[in-house]
Amino acid sequence: TDFNLKWSNINFDFGFIELLETKSVKSRKIPISSKLFNILNNILKTCEYVFNIKGEKIGDIKKCWNTAIRNSGV
Repeated sequence: TDFNLKWSNINFDFGFIELLETKSVKSRKIPISSKLFNILNNILKTCEYVFNIKGEKIGDIKKCWNTAIRNSGV
């Protein structure tokens, strides 16, 4: 998962996500399925990053995971 994905990298008009920083250093366009399109289109865009918590970019998945575990009581 690319936690650096920004809304500006998603082209809703043509139905693709453009990844600018890849391992091959070449940008890539990935088609969006209709199901993913609907999910992304219905998310409230309060932050420039797609993956965020309360408007803050997700930086470390381990911290998020540990918080989720702690809050769930597991």
